[in-house]
Amino acid sequence: MKWIFISLGGLSVFSGIITFWLPIPIGLPLILIGLALIARHSPTGRHWISSMLDRFPWVRSAIQKFRRREKAPDTDTQHPLRADEKNKS
Repeated sequence: MKWIFISLGGLSVFSGIITFWLPIPIGLPLILIGLALIARHSPTGRHWISSMLDRFPWVRSAIQKFRRREKAPDTDTQHPLRADEKNKS
């Protein structure tokens, strides 16, 4: 089963490289999905991706900034009704 996912990841990366320069922005998502599949199911692929991130630290910092930005805020303070309910207690 793991070889199926690795093959799908490789095919996705290959397709993403081919379609990267098309006007429809499908290449980058295909590459990212393929790399995620390879990293999840292949220790060698995971090591290779990690070494690439070490070689290009600006990519690692961009990923970390994206992760920090994507964290969901505390929903209790964002919803006005929930904030009012807390103040009543």
